[in-house]
Parts: sequence; structure tokens; C-alpha cells
Amino acid sequence: MKFVKQHRVAAFFILALLALFHLKNVHADTFYVGPGETYTTISAAVTAASAGDTIIVRDGTYGGSIIFVDKSLVIRAENQHQAMLSGSGWAIYGLMADSITIEGFTFNGSGRCGININQAGSSGTGSGGHFIRNNYFTSRGAVGCSDDYNTYSNITITGNTWENSNPEDPPLTVRGGGHTIESNTFNNCGDGLVITDGTGDPVTVRNNQITNNTGDGVSIMGAAILQENTIESNSENGVHIPADATNSTVSLINNQISNNSVHGVFVEMEATLRGNTIENNDFDGIYILDTWGLGQAGAPDLGQDSESEAGNNVIRNNTLNNVNNQSPNTISAYRNYWGLTNANDIDATIFDDDEDVSKGPVNFDPFLTADPTAAVEQVLTEAIIPKTTELSPAYPNPFNPETRIFYTLSQDAEVTLKVVDLTGRTVQMIVSGRRQVAGSYSTYWNGKTDADQVAPSGMYLLILNAGSVVKTQKVMLVR
Repeated sequence: MKFVKQHRVAAFFILALLALFHLKNVHADTFYVGPGETYTTISAAVTAASAGDTIIVRDGTYGGSIIFVDKSLVIRAENQHQAMLSGSGWAIYGLMADSITIEGFTFNGSGRCGININQAGSSGTGSGGHFIRNNYFTSRGAVGCSDDYNTYSNITITGNTWENSNPEDPPLTVRGGGHTIESNTFNNCGDGLVITDGTGDPVTVRNNQITNNTGDGVSIMGAAILQENTIESNSENGVHIPADATNSTVSLINNQISNNSVHGVFVEMEATLRGNTIENNDFDGIYILDTWGLGQAGAPDLGQDSESEAGNNVIRNNTLNNVNNQSPNTISAYRNYWGLTNANDIDATIFDDDEDVSKGPVNFDPFLTADPTAAVEQVLTEAIIPKTTELSPAYPNPFNPETRIFYTLSQDAEVTLKVVDLTGRTVQMIVSGRRQVAGSYSTYWNGKTDADQVAPSGMYLLILNAGSVVKTQKVMLVR
């Protein structure tokens, strides 16, 4: 027995030494780019850096070079929007590794001066997981997630602004699945946002301002969830869902779609609409077209005759029709509010088989007689709503200077996410009592305190409170 105990102690001691050796050798360097620095171009710093390093770019204008990023790096402007990337080609082309962050830059050039994520499939090394956040794109600035092999997933694009970009180049084009496009502004561009025919999980488009663009506000040809966006005053359609042979799932939930110069929603395939306000558009509120004659294409679900699947859309005051059904399909549009209380008056705002026998009917009765004010119950497939509330492993861990945090909510909840030290003291409050809907979320901890002070090396706890659910996770910060 004594022999077994001695061997257990020895084994534990060896494991402890290995862990200490590992931590001692886990480090990350910071490279500075700018006049008077060792590196005067970002591409030179990228070449010198190793995976996990951070590149800080001083104020100034940097142009003329295309940057291939083939390792996991953080590339950040020292002062937000004060480092300008300018040129006639893509400023950053080919994010060929996982976990690359591009943050805080101004992109302004004569060509497609932006970020083109385009190399994973051909190189076989990158699969997504990037952060593109808090950048400002103007002139012909753009982001293109355009890998031809559809291998990218889980790219988070948040807090960016696109203004005055060339109308020939959509400011943001994404392909592949599982991306999050959240809290961005698209103003006075061509088509505001284009989601192409990629495969994989739906792209989540949440809480964006998409206004005054000269094309469509949003064009969707792949699986997507549009939720709580403002899509207003665009020169063509607010949302265009063209005919797509893959017939991918599209859900529009709680969006404001108004004052667009053509249709509010132009749909040529299946889609689910719940809780949207679609009003004051210059042509039709919802225009339905069966371009391909596929029978099921062009058959959006605007609401079912049950409390749990009620439409709860506000569809009113559109100039031509509130709904124009140019397909032969029967459209379910139950339990919506039309701004009217009489069925005949509502029917007069809908173009369907009453006006043309070759068109399908729009079934709208029963309807709501008052503007719905209660929170809309979101009816999505099980593939979209997570089955459990979880705090997924942060990555990287150990880390320096920041780690990405992923969590899922199985139902709407009041969410608090914070970092505490081992004494229980709050180091940084990342999410503070915010009401969030069921779905998948990602954020990050930058290794600092709430006072913007650098936190020391050591073990910390991530604590997620979501309603009655509490999840914790250890992360190691190594300076």
C-alpha cells in the first residue's frame, strides 16, 4: 500500500512539473507597427509574429500592401479608427488560420480596400472563428467572406460601420454558415448586406442598422436568421430573398422594415416571418413571387392559426398592397395586425386569388385587432434554438491578451456574464443584466479590469447567469 501511495505522489509531482513547464513556455508577444518602430508595415509584423501574438498599429495611414494572415493573431489599431488602411486592392486578403481578430481600423481606398476572407479551402488550413469588429469602412471599403469551398464558419462581425461605399461593391458579403453579424451600421452603400448560397448553420443577423442604401437592404440566398434589425429607407427592397435551388431556411423575427422605395420584403422562396413591423414601403409590404415554378418556392409562412405560431407581424400602410401574392401557392398569414379592424378592409389591401384566379389565396383571418405589444414568442426549428443553456470552452485557454467566450441560451433570459478572481472579486463585467433571446452568442475578455487596467497573470472564473441557470468555467491568463 505504501508503495502505491509513493508512486501516486511521484506521478502527481511529475504532472505538476509538466504543467508548470507548459505555463512557463506559453507566452505571447506584442509587436508595434508605425513610424520609428521596428516594423513599419503590418505585413512585416505578421511575418515576424507567432500564433497567439498581438500586433498594435500606431496612428497613421498604411497602404500599398496586401496582407496574408496565416496564423492566429490579434491585429488592432492602437486608437480606434486612427490607423487607416488605404490602397487600390484588398488591404487584408486571406485569413488562413483560426481565431484572427481585426479591430479598430479605418479602411478607405480607391479599390476594394477591405478584408477578403478567401483562402481556407485552397490552403486547407483555416476554418473561420475570426473576429472583425469596431472597424470603419468608407469609400470602397468592404468585407468579403467569399471562400469558394464554403469551409468558413463562426466568423463574428460586430460593431463595424460601412458608409458611402461604391454601389457596385456590397459592403459585406458572407458565405458559409454559423456567422454572427451583430450591431453594425450599413448606410449609403450599394446592397447593404449580401448572404450568398453558402452551406452550414444559419447566419445570424441581429440588431443592425441597414439604412439609405442604393440597392436592397439585405439580400439572402442562404440559411439566415434576421432578428431585431432596422431596415429602412433603402432605394430598392428592404429584404430580398431570391429564388434558391437549395431552399435554405430563412427566418425574419422582430425586424423594423419600413420606408423602402420598392417592397418591404420581396420573397421568392420559403421563409418564416414573426413579429416584424412592415409598413410605409413605396410598393408592397410583402411581394411573393414563384419565379422557378417549383410549387413550394415563394411560399413564406406569415403566421399560423395558433397562439404558439401566430404571425404577430404588423403589416400596414404600404402604398400598393400590404401583401401581393404573385405565386399560385396558398399563403398562411394568420394572426397579424393590419392596422384595420374589418376583414373586408384588410382583404382590400391584399392582392391574391380575389383579383387573379391564377394566384393563390392569402389566408389572413383570424387577425389581430390591436397592435401586438407583448414579446413575440419565437418559433424556430430545433436546429436554430439550442437545446440547453451552456458556457462553451473559451478559446484560446491559456491566453494572452484575450480569449473568446461562447455561450448558448435555450430560452430568453436575463443574462449576466462576468470575470471574477479566485477570491470572488469581480474583475470585469462583460454582460450586465441584458435581456437576450434564445440563441448562440460570442464575446470576449480582453484580459483587463472594469477600470481598463491590465489584469495580472493567474486563474480566473467566467460566470454565466442566465435566468435560473448558472455556469462557470476556469480560464488562465498568462502574461
